[in-house]
Amino acid sequence: MNEESPARIGLSIPTKDWLLIDGALDNLGALAIGDPSLVQWCGTVREAGWRGIPDRPADPGGLESWPAEGHVSEIRLPRETWAFIIDALGDVEADRMLANDGSLPPEERELRAKIAARSEAIAAEIRRRLGQ
Repeated sequence: MNEESPARIGLSIPTKDWLLIDGALDNLGALAIGDPSLVQWCGTVREAGWRGIPDRPADPGGLESWPAEGHVSEIRLPRETWAFIIDALGDVEADRMLANDGSLPPEERELRAKIAARSEAIAAEIRRRLGQ
C-alpha cells in the first residue's frame, strides 16, 4: 500500500531569503551533534529547498554574484516542514547576543543584528502566508 506524501505548499520567496534559511538550518544541524535525526532532518530540508532553485551555480565562484537582486524561487514543502523552518528562524538569541557583544567589531555586531531582524521577518512572512 502506498502512503500519500504530505501535501506540499509552494511559496515564492526571494532566493536571498532562502540563503538565510539555509544558513539557519546549517547552523541548527551543526549544533545538534548529539541528535543525529535532527542533523539529518536539517540536511534533508536544505536539500529539498535547493531542489526548488535549479539555477543555483554549481561552481562556488559563481555564488559570489548570485542570486541577482530580486531573484525569486518557488519552494514546495509540506506544511510541517515550513513550521520547522519558522522555528529555526525564530531562534535568533545567539545573533542578538553577538549583536550586543562589545568585544566584536561594529560591522560584525551590525551584521548579527541584521541577520536576527531578517530571520524574524522571514519567519513572520512565512507564518502569514501559511495562514498561521
